Formats: sequence, structure tokens, C-alpha cells
Amino acid sequence: MSAGTYNSSYVEIQPELLAGESVLWTGQPQKKAIFQLRDLVVVPLSLIVGGMCSLIGSRLMFNRESTSFLMGVFLVAASQHAMWGRYLYTAWRKGRTHYAVTTKRAIVLNAGLLSREMTDAYLVDLELISLSVRADGIGTIDFRPGDDRQWVNDQHADIDLSALIFWDIEDARSVYRLIQAQREQRRADRPTGVRELE
Repeated sequence: MSAGTYNSSYVEIQPELLAGESVLWTGQPQKKAIFQLRDLVVVPLSLIVGGMCSLIGSRLMFNRESTSFLMGVFLVAASQHAMWGRYLYTAWRKGRTHYAVTTKRAIVLNAGLLSREMTDAYLVDLELISLSVRADGIGTIDFRPGDDRQWVNDQHADIDLSALIFWDIEDARSVYRLIQAQREQRRADRPTGVRELE
């Protein structure tokens, strides 16, 4: 790794490395809200519906009946989640998600408060890798087999941060090239018909 790249992701990935494996790149998804084309419809709609639900819910909360109060609390909470809560939750999850490209594998690590969840794949065994990049260079790299993907194309609704996908990474094209170069090198180094073992 080059100087200046020893970040929190590098530290988090270290315990997951195999013998003889070294880190080539680490990163995290962008924490800022990255709006998609679908958000041109979703955001205004959630503001309208959420605003109406908040208004109705707050009126119900001041009703003397306990059922109305509970319904009001539910409507207010649901509307707040629809308007901005899901974006805050996704940003929080992104802060705990770490990506790595090693000499052998692509790794997605979710370091939670009480647990760690890792998804990985040997680069040499990956059949298909897709890249979707925006004009600002932020992009998504999807490692899943063709049957498992719902074609990312940066139109993801609720992103699955545990899937073998590098969501919303900076300079995605360079990372993609690094992965492809390492994958070709690993394929050239192994005997034909032999699967990667550690």
C-alpha cells in the first residue's frame, strides 16, 4: 500500500487476512447522501406523504384516547423515518463498512458494535465484475454472479452493505483496474484447473 493509505479500514481488515496475503487497497463507502435518479420521485413523495402523516399523527397524539395516541406516535415515527431516518441509518452503516482488495481476495467487512460480518471471494474465482461510475468518479463495483445481481447501475433502493459489492467508493475506476490486474495475475500464476486454496 502507498503512504497515507493506512486508514481505519486497513486496521479493521488486518485480523481477517490469510497467511501470505497482503492488502493492496482499502476504503469505505461515501457516508454523505448520494442521491440516485429514482430519488427525484422518492424524496418529494416521501416529504409530501411524511408531512401529511406527521400532521395527522400529531393531531392524534393530542386526542384523549390511548389508541389514537399510539396511532399518532406510530404515524409520526414512520413519517420521520420515511423523510430522513433511512438516510441517517444508511450513513451510520456506511461508517462501519470496510472494503479491501488483497493479493488474493475482495473483502467486505461490517464491523458492528457487538459483531463482525465478513463477505469475501477469491479474485481468481470471480466470473463477472461490473462497474458503475458517476461523473464525479464515485462508483460501485459488484462482484456477485450474474444470477444474484439486480444490476446495480447506481439505482439501488436500500443498499445491502453485507453483499459482495463495493458501494459508492471514490475513484472506483482505479480500484476496478487494480482488481482486474490482480485477478489476471492470480490466474496466470495458478496451474490450470486448480482452485485457489488460502
